[in-house]
Amino acid sequence: MKKNKMLLVLMSGVLTFTAMPSVYASNSYETVTSEKSKTIQNNSSSLSESALNDSEQIETDANTANTANTANSETTSSAISDDDTTVNTSDNETITSESSNETTEKSSSEEKTPQEKAVEETLANLPKMELRPDLGPGYYQVESESKTRSKRSLAAPTMSNTELFLSKIKAGAISGWKKYKVLPSLTGAQAALESGWGSSGLSLSANNLFGIKGRYNGQFELWPTLEFINGQWVTVNAEFRKYPSWKESMEDHGKFLVENPRYYKVLGEKDYIKATNEIWLAGYATDPDYPGKLQRTITYNNLTAWDKEAFGDNINLEDYYTVNPKIVVALKDEWSHTSVNFTEKNKVKKYTAGSILKVKAIKYTANGSPRMQLEDGNYYTGHRINVLQTIGTAAKYYTVNPKIVVALKDEWSHTSVNFTEKNKVKKYTAGSILKVKAIKYTANGSPRMQLEDGNYYTGHRINVLQTIGTAAKYYTVNPKKVKVLKEDWSHKSVDFTGKNRVEKYKVGSILKVKRIVYTSNGSPRMELSNGRFYTGHKTNVVKYN
Repeated sequence: MKKNKMLLVLMSGVLTFTAMPSVYASNSYETVTSEKSKTIQNNSSSLSESALNDSEQIETDANTANTANTANSETTSSAISDDDTTVNTSDNETITSESSNETTEKSSSEEKTPQEKAVEETLANLPKMELRPDLGPGYYQVESESKTRSKRSLAAPTMSNTELFLSKIKAGAISGWKKYKVLPSLTGAQAALESGWGSSGLSLSANNLFGIKGRYNGQFELWPTLEFINGQWVTVNAEFRKYPSWKESMEDHGKFLVENPRYYKVLGEKDYIKATNEIWLAGYATDPDYPGKLQRTITYNNLTAWDKEAFGDNINLEDYYTVNPKIVVALKDEWSHTSVNFTEKNKVKKYTAGSILKVKAIKYTANGSPRMQLEDGNYYTGHRINVLQTIGTAAKYYTVNPKIVVALKDEWSHTSVNFTEKNKVKKYTAGSILKVKAIKYTANGSPRMQLEDGNYYTGHRINVLQTIGTAAKYYTVNPKKVKVLKEDWSHKSVDFTGKNRVEKYKVGSILKVKRIVYTSNGSPRMELSNGRFYTGHKTNVVKYN
């Protein structure tokens, strides 16, 4: 009868076939990568197998049962992987379910269920399996007279399970980059393949996601494992590290790669293609398609996004202006650049905090980082920690802390940046000197001066004027009349120079003051009734009633 090929797979509840790496506690167990690559392709050893299809579950291998009858009822079931293979061995017990602890083969004194009888009948007709690593984890092909039972691995997780598994290991994968420089996408893909997406016996009972052998803080589990020794596959009992949780397994994975010099080319590699190739070449697995499986897992599940996040390249557009804000105020000192790709060489102009920038458009880098194209054509960061959209009249306000201002008009301070009648605090009259702690902004970008007492005041230049630090020593409120205490000159301009002197006033002279005016740097001057300017320093003049 013509033989049909069929794909046999194992899943939780039967036997779990997981991709276990050639990761050893001692070098005596290691196999050279090139040697593994050759032998794994030629291997067709006689191994008992099980199969499932989408509607039926096969639990007991008749070949195993026959072996049990001729070997003092002692049965060994093997879970086969592309590299190392883990198995559970138990006296008087053929197979222990991973999803429950129920025994699938009962003693002869117990009556078998119809389902168990059907399973035995099916498995009795199955031949021995040929391992086919090229088909991927869980994919095996055999010659059989029975119909094809399955065309894909039933152990493959559903999308929801995939997302759940990835969500549980993401933080550990990213931490592995920050601590050990192991690419997060590589770690995630390996964890998925080596543990059967967290469904393998080893990952469930020992929290060992990567099949790493040895002991963890003295803890281990003994699992029979299939190894290629002296040209043939043999089953040996090996210690596999047992972890308190997946978190420790993720951490130990990075540590393991760092402590084994053969993986030095993997560490720090940012290209997932190179990283997956290098870890295979270093001997982590024997499967010739191991890099390909990792790469497909990475691309299909978009694990490169983990890499970007770990590198700090992951763009959260909510942190940027993606709609042209038109006018922004710089919150930090920062450079503009001639290109959307910011480099030291293409810096153009440094804008200090408080600078008002007019934005022409929003442009993007190749990796999706938003940039603001300024009106001069250069580019500036659009990150909200660097810039803030402000009002169109922002240039009329103080956006850089003036430190000390003089009130030019009577105005109230407020308890909030949002000025209302209810939150008025104190009314400052024209000429009052105010010390400014910082510049703050309303939700719509209106600048406010936060005073030293914590309250807020308008920063509009028609209301306040930056003045000198010694302004309190000058008359900033019109004294109307003053008496000269020291001989001094009046001037034609607020800017006092030898050339614009007009008249010298002797001590005791009485001067009529029209108003207080200021120089460009905020120095107070008294404008006299004759239109000339005189110092308003209180050591030179005193108010005269």
